[in-house]
Amino acid sequence: MMVQCDDEQIAARVKEIVKDEKDSFKIARALTEWVFKNLKKEGTGTATKSAKETLMEKSGDCTEHSVLLCAMARAAGIPARQIGGLGFTGSQFGYHAWNELYLGKWIPADATCNRVGTPAGYIKLGENEAGEKEMTQTLTGITKLFGNISIEVLAAKDMDNKPIDLSGKKK
Repeated sequence: MMVQCDDEQIAARVKEIVKDEKDSFKIARALTEWVFKNLKKEGTGTATKSAKETLMEKSGDCTEHSVLLCAMARAAGIPARQIGGLGFTGSQFGYHAWNELYLGKWIPADATCNRVGTPAGYIKLGENEAGEKEMTQTLTGITKLFGNISIEVLAAKDMDNKPIDLSGKKK
């Protein structure tokens, strides 16, 4: 199992971060920020590390960020799943892993770039509620099928269903 939400060390770290906070959104924000600030961003070059390994080594790529956030959110009582697909880097889309946390509805949470509730910039190709390695392997294969694909974002809406200005002009 990759997402060890019952692990004592993960549970202890979550308790330290969450303290006595009861608001699920604030808890999600705190956990996402902690993973973002405390994991060194680097490719693993190998198979995905488990949540416990990631917590101990404090490094990994987007997949390790998502597996650790998934475990921590679940340890805090927040339903969580890993998501794989394409993420927009500012100039192109590439394979990316992030999470969805259930806070009254499923919302995106990306510990690699410290975002909670911002769906723009992601194309979801699959999800993994069980937290097994197969998601990464399957989605990597799917993204290779795309080859050089061009995606133009024509319109986007925020979490309140309001249009997002994509012109790049500052208001």
